[in-house]
Amino acid sequence: MVYKRTPPTALPPHGTFSNKRVLTTAEARFYRMLLAAFPDSLVLPKIHLLEFIKSHNPRDNGRITGKHVDFLLANEHGNPHCAIELDDPSHNRPETAPHDLVKDFYVNASGTPLLRVKTGQMDSLKTADLHEMVANAKADRNMPYPITPREEETPSPKINQAQPPSPDFQQPPRTEFDLQMEARRKTLLEQDHLKKRKKDKALAIAILAGLLLAAVLWLILR
Repeated sequence: MVYKRTPPTALPPHGTFSNKRVLTTAEARFYRMLLAAFPDSLVLPKIHLLEFIKSHNPRDNGRITGKHVDFLLANEHGNPHCAIELDDPSHNRPETAPHDLVKDFYVNASGTPLLRVKTGQMDSLKTADLHEMVANAKADRNMPYPITPREEETPSPKINQAQPPSPDFQQPPRTEFDLQMEARRKTLLEQDHLKKRKKDKALAIAILAGLLLAAVLWLILR
């Protein structure tokens, strides 16, 4: 059986829906600054993480669902090369730190460096300052620019069997960025562990309360 969605026969009452601002005043000003500073890049505002981050783990997808970056710089082929967050004073609150941590971790882990700019320093930034900040973010992430377009990428040959490492193979030294990413990953795992313990504790309390209530009712009704 094929179900067809019935189209609305009339518009909803006036006032049911209304539009809202896409960018704040500070974000709109910074958007114009980025357009002037990076004329050869696509400046995309309010891009959801799932638009440029791909994960085969449903748990990771669930973590980043609904999250976005304020601005995303991409080349002419649409390949992102830098994400930018414009942080207002609300990001100084302790409760926002875990959300920023999750966003920083997954954006950087995807290969796109994330740059955070304070709204307080926005007025003093020049074009050269923005170029330097983006370049430093890419250098920290070891991201070359321009990125080779995906259309020109050659797939790596498939290897049926894992090849043993060469005796002369040496593990590359870990950078400061790798250590920061590892620390953030451990923090996320600890947060997940604490959440699981709280859920297990709440479930155990609910079960005990149910057993006690059942015992009381049995004594009353016997």
